[in-house]
Order: sequence, then structure tokens, then C-alpha cells
Amino acid sequence: MNKNFTNIVAVTFLLSLLLITILRTSWISDDAAITLRSVMNFTHGFGPVFNVGERVQAYTHTLWFIVLTFAYLIFGHIYYSTIAISIITVLASLIVAIKYYFKDITCSIIFLLILFFSQAFIDYSTSGLENPLSFLLISFYIVNFAKITDSNFEKSISTSWLLFFLCSSTGQI
Repeated sequence: MNKNFTNIVAVTFLLSLLLITILRTSWISDDAAITLRSVMNFTHGFGPVFNVGERVQAYTHTLWFIVLTFAYLIFGHIYYSTIAISIITVLASLIVAIKYYFKDITCSIIFLLILFFSQAFIDYSTSGLENPLSFLLISFYIVNFAKITDSNFEKSISTSWLLFFLCSSTGQI
């Protein structure tokens, strides 16, 4: 059997096991319920507020609010759309990490095993909070930063600042 094929199967198996664990333990935190109520009020025409009639923004992560709003409009159910977009975003960040950070298969396997045994990563991947989006944006930021050379310095720095701005919109920085 081809060694490359075996490596791909091993990483795919660990990635699948990690995603099944994340899905099995998915939940929505009470803090995320504040954002979800604001999403519901916004999509029903009351504005991005927690209480209808009051002009108070209760959420702290604008970019995640926007992503959840679009997910709710597409999927139609606030709970399932939050879980779905969280899992899709976590999967994308894991794929970016494996594809661009770890050229060695051993490092990819160790990375996935560390995440599998990290209770914080498992719990907050689907908590409804902005962690999955932060994982993805920081992954893109690191990939972009690693590709900076003298020839593409200005473009890469501009992209880095844009990604930094997007990361700050998630409330993580």
C-alpha cells in the first residue's frame, strides 16, 4: 500500500473522529444565547438588539453576529445553523492548519491528537461563541504571515492588517 495513501487515511480518520466528538458534545452557552436572540430580533426586523424597543447592542463579536445572521437566513433554525456554521468553520480551520502548517504527517497526527484531548477545544468549538471563527481567521493570518517575502511584502502586510482587523471584529483581540 502506498505510504502517502496511508498517511491521508490516518489524518482523515483522526479528523473524522475529532469532528464526531465535536458534534456529539455540541452545545450552546448562555452567553451565546444573547447573540442568538439578537440575531433573531435582527432577522425579524427589530434591529440588532436584545430587547425590542431598546437600543442596546448586547453582543460583543460583530463579525460572528453577521456570520450567524447569514447562517440563520440560509438554514432557517437558529440552533442548528449555529452548530452547523461552527462545525464548518472549525473544519475549515483544521484543514488550513494541516495543509499549510504541517508538511510532515507526524506533526499533523500529533496536532489532531492534541486537539482531540483538549477539552477546551472540544467544548468551545460549538458553544455558539466566536471561537471557531477566531480559529479560522488566525489560521489564515499565520499562513499569510509565513508567506511574506521581500517581493510581496506590501501586499502581504496589507492582507495581514485586514485579517488582524477581522480577528478584532470577532472579539478575541
